[in-house]
Formats: sequence, structure tokens, C-alpha cells
Amino acid sequence: MHKRKSGILLHPTSLPSEYPVGDLGEKAYRFIDIISDSGFTLWQILPINPVNYVNSPYMSPSSSAFNELLIDPGELVSLGLIDRAPFLEKPVISNFTDYDRARRLKREMIRTAWERFDSDSPEYREFCRENSYLSDIGIFSHLLEEHRTDWSEWPAFSSYDNILELREKYRKEASIFMFGQYMVQNQWFRLKKYANEKGVEIIGDLPIYVDYNSFDVWSNKEIFRLSGRTGKPVEVSGVPPDYFSIDGQLWNNPVYRWFDGSKLNSRLMDWWCSRIGFLLKFVDIIRMDHFRGFSKYWAVRYGEETAKRGKWRRGPGASFFRHIFKKLGKINIIAEDLGIITRDVEKMRKEFDFPGMKILQFAFSDPRNPYLPSNYDTTNCVVYTGTHDNNTTLGWYSRDTDQGTRHFINEYHQGNINEENIAETLIYDALASTAKWAVIPVQDILSLDERHRMNIPSVAERNWAWKMEPGDLERIDKSLLRRMNICLNRLNVV
Repeated sequence: MHKRKSGILLHPTSLPSEYPVGDLGEKAYRFIDIISDSGFTLWQILPINPVNYVNSPYMSPSSSAFNELLIDPGELVSLGLIDRAPFLEKPVISNFTDYDRARRLKREMIRTAWERFDSDSPEYREFCRENSYLSDIGIFSHLLEEHRTDWSEWPAFSSYDNILELREKYRKEASIFMFGQYMVQNQWFRLKKYANEKGVEIIGDLPIYVDYNSFDVWSNKEIFRLSGRTGKPVEVSGVPPDYFSIDGQLWNNPVYRWFDGSKLNSRLMDWWCSRIGFLLKFVDIIRMDHFRGFSKYWAVRYGEETAKRGKWRRGPGASFFRHIFKKLGKINIIAEDLGIITRDVEKMRKEFDFPGMKILQFAFSDPRNPYLPSNYDTTNCVVYTGTHDNNTTLGWYSRDTDQGTRHFINEYHQGNINEENIAETLIYDALASTAKWAVIPVQDILSLDERHRMNIPSVAERNWAWKMEPGDLERIDKSLLRRMNICLNRLNVV
């Protein structure tokens, strides 16, 4: 029998902070204390890679580097590497991340700390030896900042083919980037160790695709479907039109060259093993985004304005996971299997015993809805009140549900459900369900409205910016949540 667990969904950038972005400092440790005291044993985060100027953790300049915005400035102060006053400016009280200010402050902090740091320390030299590839990512990041265009439009000298010359020219920039990675990764390792010692496992998130304007594509052009003449994608990713979108969703990531003849592309699989191996250093469990794309994926010709005119193409299927497990060993994976899922996708998920996902905000259309807890046909699933792409539960109930849905919610619960109790009601539904794991966004724990959602898909403004306000952590009702987790068999106290 699968052990029943529960957890909280919160990205570290959303932790409260006097700086313009959440970080890995004191509040992160306090968050772990609170969720542990509340009876939760899982902490789910979004991708931990650097973010581009859209600020999306799903569109990163590199899938094998850590987000330096998460560096705790307090540790740099305590080590004597920076002075606190020049960097703090005025304390931040907004519940939205100011990414532009965060970038400016953190880059200045890292540069100043690098100038004072003893780079001859044995621990640092060992980190540099084990992670030498980070220097090249640092060079790419600098070039990206310098040119502010797609890498295919950079001068010829900025091609990865000239990496030896680039390493010579940008040695300082590469060194500063390496130092920043050393600091933030070590801070995360200590935080993860603390969480694990408190009985909390961390669920990481692995997007299936990477951003075109990334080190991954710049340095590995042959594993993506790119034009040999222009370097632009031949085809890009998305999903076809469905009930929710008449135009489909055009994601615009380059798609992979999955096959070399009839065999899996060995160079691509080496890259995947490296990418997954990097994430496994930092998390205990991986949520595999867009799981169905490993069976078949929707490919759209580059330049199309919508995803309407695409084609289904064959993905690597179960062979992908067999190869990964052979190289890396068995991995705890959650399959993001939302949307229209075909039999081949379901067969692949069951072959490896991956739990799928259930979303309660999708559940209340009729008594046969498969997302209703009373209809779960397996315990091997993870139930969420909502995800990072959903409205908050209060926002969903107050803004996104019609009269018929509200009536069914009342009928289902045989009670008077309203804006005051809808979040707690769905939390109870999730914890009481037969799903082996239940994960609750912290916004629902706090019963926050639509102003506090993390992302609105296909909308560019203010996404990924929500941040907890000072005092929000202390508003979490640890006693109530712990009682619920114990009574609903999510926490074994024997």
C-alpha cells in the first residue's frame, strides 16, 4: 500500500522577504518548520532554474543552473562578503516580486561578494572542478544580457563553435557566475537537508521542453529540430485546439530530434540524463511536465501564429524512461497527465507505476467527473485543489464558477458552501480522498482570492510574481491542519 502523504505547493520566490524576491534565508527555514508542524511531509516547488525576462521558471536560459535570485543576502552579510546597508535600500512590503529590482540587487551583491571571496578555498576549488560546465553557462548568460536578442542573431564570434575564444575573453564573467552558483547551490543543499531531517521531501518540477534562447539549445543544436541555415526552429511545441482553447496553445519551444534513424538519439538521451541528474541533486521527487508529450507530441511549423495547424509526431515512449532508469536508477516521478489523455499515455504511466494528477477545481461538473474524489479508480495519484496555472480556490469559486457548478458543489457536500469555507472544504476533500498524496497551494491554505494567483496561462503581465506578505506564514493554522492530516491518515503519529 502506498503511504499517504500531504504537502504544500509554494515556489521559493514567493516566500516573504524584505528583499524584492523570496530567498533561501530565514523565512524558508521558518516555512519548513510550519509545514512540518502542520503535518505536511511534502514541499512542491516550480523549476529551480534561472528565469528569463518573462520571469517564467518554465522558460529558462539554462536547465542545468540554479536560480541566483534565490540567494539569501543575509548569509553574504554574515560571511563579511557584502555590507547590508547599501543593498537593502528600503524594505519591501509588496506582495509582488519586483524582478527587475531583484536582478539588479542580486547581481550587484554577487559581484561584490565575489571580489571579497577567497577563491582558493579547497571546498570552492572542488566545486569548480565538479561543475566546470557552469562556466560556459555563465558565458552564455553574459552574452544573452549583452545582445538582448536570440542567439541565432548574435555576431559570428558569439557562436558556441568559438567557445575556446569566448572562455578566454569572458573569464571574469564566467568566474562570477560560477561563484553565484556555488553560493546558491550550497544554500539550497543546507535547506534541503534541514527539510529532510524534519521529515519533508521536496517535489521538483521538470518542464518537458526548454527555451529556444537557452544555453541548452545554443550548445546542443543537433538534438533539436533547427534549420541548418538560419538556426531557427523548424517546428515548435504546443497543444492542439480543444474545449478550452479554439486556437490551441502555441508554446514556441523547439522540439527534439528524438530519433536517429530508427533508434533513440543517443546524444539527446545523454543530454536528458544530464538534465535530470542535475535536478535530482536538489529534489527527492520529480513532477514530469506534459507527460503525454513523451508518447506523442504536437509539432507546429515555426512562424505559425496559432497552434491550429500542427501535427502529432511520435515521441520516444516507454523507451525513454527505460533508458533514464538504466543510467540513473529508479526515480520517483509524478506524471502530469492533465487534459485529453489517450490509451498509449495511460499504458506508459501504468507500466512504470507513475502516479497521475487530479485537480479538484476541474471536478464539479457532474457526478461522473473523474476528478471527483468519489470517482478515483486508483490510489496511485496526486490530488491538488489547484496548480500554479489555476486560480486560487477562492478566486475560482467567486469568479470562475457558474450557478450550476455552485449548486453541484453544495449538493456534493450536503452543506452550505460559500466564499468563507470553499478553500477549507476543498482542502478537506483532497486530504480525505483516496489519492496517495495530496498537495495544496499555500494560497488555498491562506484562503486568498484571485489577486494572489501565480500564473494566468497565455497572459504575459504580472505572472510568476506573487509573494507572501510579512506575517502570512504565521497566519497558517498549524493546529487545524495537523488535526486534519492525522484524522485523514496523512500523518502517522504512532
